Amino acid sequence: MSELIVYRSNALMSVRSRFDSTRDLVMPVNLAYAEAMVGMWHSGLPQVTLVPSTATDAQVWPVMSAVGTKIHDTSDDNCPINTGWSYVGGNHGYNVGTQIVVANHGKTTVDVGSQWSDGTRIFTLLAITNANSLLFGNPYTIVNGIAQGARVRPAAPLTHVSGATHRTTVPITSLTPDVQIRPATHSHTVTVALDGRSVPDGRSTGLELVIRESYVIPTYQGMIDTARANVGTPIATIMPRIPSLCRISNIYRWSPGGSLIVTQTVAALSRFALNAGVTQCSALTPVAGGSRRQFVPNVGVAGGLNWSTWAKIDNLTALTDFTPATLVNKTWPATSMTQWVVSGGRIQQWGIAVGLLPVADGAPATRVRYTTTKGWFISSSLKKNYPQLVWGRVMAAGESVTGTAYRRYLAPPATATEIVVSDGGRDFVMIERVDPVAHATMAAPQLYGRLLVRVGPTNLTVPARVGVNGIPYSVPVSPGYGMWRADP
Repeated sequence: MSELIVYRSNALMSVRSRFDSTRDLVMPVNLAYAEAMVGMWHSGLPQVTLVPSTATDAQVWPVMSAVGTKIHDTSDDNCPINTGWSYVGGNHGYNVGTQIVVANHGKTTVDVGSQWSDGTRIFTLLAITNANSLLFGNPYTIVNGIAQGARVRPAAPLTHVSGATHRTTVPITSLTPDVQIRPATHSHTVTVALDGRSVPDGRSTGLELVIRESYVIPTYQGMIDTARANVGTPIATIMPRIPSLCRISNIYRWSPGGSLIVTQTVAALSRFALNAGVTQCSALTPVAGGSRRQFVPNVGVAGGLNWSTWAKIDNLTALTDFTPATLVNKTWPATSMTQWVVSGGRIQQWGIAVGLLPVADGAPATRVRYTTTKGWFISSSLKKNYPQLVWGRVMAAGESVTGTAYRRYLAPPATATEIVVSDGGRDFVMIERVDPVAHATMAAPQLYGRLLVRVGPTNLTVPARVGVNGIPYSVPVSPGYGMWRADP
């Protein structure tokens, strides 16, 4: 099977392609995952799954049967942005809500937008969750001209300040802080095409599935101010009236072989500080008694692990940053990684390669200016394995940043990561190899005669052009790595 098989039912899709000689890979797609956003999860396919190539359509769609082997939870992998104080967009809302459980609180929609005080700070009632629960928006502050939500909790029962019809004091004996406020986006658009054609419900085949989406994120200050100015009107019904923070535009491209290319553009509509990474990646699903090992080119020791070898990441104790101080070549921020699940006997089971392409704001000379404190990080929960396009860049209204990231599932056995990635107009060659080798050759028949132009950190020597037998290289001292653009 050299093409994609796309199964669709309304907003839910599964994308199937060949993984190796006996297995296929099935990836979930959801056109309305959270707040109508594109996501990489649906209930019929909770994880990216390997199935025998002989598996029938009925065995994999609409619900994955027991025939499959789960290899990757991607439910959190549709990428938000970060404002320096909260993730938002993707499947995230501003995380400065306070949920308070109050039995028979008596509040109704007419009270939405009212203000309440703990004696020090003002909290705004944003939603009547149910008859026994209320959602308040925390106060915001202005720092260097930029509004920031405050991650604080009420210090005392909330007494009425203004706006409410039902003014009984709200006790805080049962509250949950840092709740994500939803909705936090509006004006969603999405289009789907397989080889340029619309994708109907049912089964379709083709070579490239392209999904384009766009949405607007309002400012948090605007959400609070608009709620207060429109008491009794849920902000979910008047989102377009809230001042806008930015517009997000995403393009997802699935192609055969377990490949996904994501291009993200963040266009600022107000001044704010932006952290953005285009793609985030949860850790692969391990096997019993096994572990997950990760190599990151151009990175040495960080978080107590040596990433120039196969670092065991299962017991990562804290969020780990790949800052300039951890880099071998300081002028090339961490760009890519390869991760494998191995058995207890260190036998490869399945892998993934993830990284940013050196295009637009992902060009190293641009990234090095805007990732001086963080170029890549991995959370201790392993839910985020996250290259950063920019970190702490203050965006003025009218400015934008664009980056393109790749994700490629890898089949064993593999002594090296040797892949070609295309962004739709340009082809890039990536070689990553931890073990030394005297003579190796990357097969690349589709690139025969192309000129190889270095576009990433490398300690490998390759010929000027791709030969009939591919790209020869050697790794005299471990590790070896490199990235090149393959020009016509």
